Amino acid sequence: MASIYFIRHGQASFGSANYDKLSDLGMKQALLAGEYLSQTEVMFDALYSGTLVRQQETAQQLISAYEGKEVALPELTLDARLNELDANAIVMKLMPMVAKTQPEIHEWMAQAKTNKKAYQYILRACFKFWQTLDETIDGLEPWQDFYGRVKGCIGDIIQQQGSGKDIAVFTSGGVIAAVVQYALGLTDEGNYQVFEPVINASITHCKYSKDQFTLNYYNDHSYLRVMGGNEMVTFR
Repeated sequence: MASIYFIRHGQASFGSANYDKLSDLGMKQALLAGEYLSQTEVMFDALYSGTLVRQQETAQQLISAYEGKEVALPELTLDARLNELDANAIVMKLMPMVAKTQPEIHEWMAQAKTNKKAYQYILRACFKFWQTLDETIDGLEPWQDFYGRVKGCIGDIIQQQGSGKDIAVFTSGGVIAAVVQYALGLTDEGNYQVFEPVINASITHCKYSKDQFTLNYYNDHSYLRVMGGNEMVTFR
């Protein structure tokens, strides 16, 4: 069976004026991903990335690692369907509705810019509420539309590349959670439990054939500890 390696972007610039770029640590994580995969002799037939800067920077770091071993990789193809869900829009537009039943969310909101735990609490609450919506609210992408675009993108990549290929996809945690949900047939309610633990620069590996799409392993980041130390392991 052919393979797709879903690689989450390295650590983004949380708390800075521009979140959508890799931090210095994120650049190192992405480079380690490339060094690890090249050392294990994974040879990619195609590379895909979302259009977000942090996703493309992760791809470029991996490409650099391969170039350091004098291995040329295919040209990177950009597809906006691999972009992350709009977490800030989910929080800002749905928080007032969530607060009606969870008023403590206001206290967490006051800490969200500097406290990652606070932001995760808020996102978890709003994410679960978002999945229950059956209508569009103020331009917010409905959950089913997000899930549908991810599935559609996977299907198109498989159709474009055909059998016997090894493919790298550079994307984000929400997309990877949707991929895992699709591969395992999980319910929407179980999706956030897959989304939250995804480690920066982790690798989720799926296999595919003409009529199958299966999960081989999820969220592997062991190489980060082995090659870079515990400080290389981050969530956001």
